[in-house]
Amino acid sequence: MIRSLAALAALPVAVLLAAPANADPDSDYLNMLSGDGFATADPTIAQDLLVAGHNICRNLGNGSSPADESAKLSRMSGGRWTTQQTGSVVAAAQSKLCPGTIGS
Repeated sequence: MIRSLAALAALPVAVLLAAPANADPDSDYLNMLSGDGFATADPTIAQDLLVAGHNICRNLGNGSSPADESAKLSRMSGGRWTTQQTGSVVAAAQSKLCPGTIGS
């Protein structure tokens, strides 16, 4: 009986500490960018944004700064994206794809 009560008492803690079953950094990243006005429902744009986000994370991990990544993305977009938009892409990548780079 005591063992059963202890197991029941531990259950809410285990549920609270468990990661959500639908945790998907790529989807979270695209959803964040969708909220910023990017047309992530378009598969081509979504794929381009995912590639950019993962490249940003790799570069940040190799010592690049968020400002450098934003400027690089702006150049690569050929002026299609504003500085604010490229900053959003970098911030979303850091927040959802590589949170360990925040503060770099």
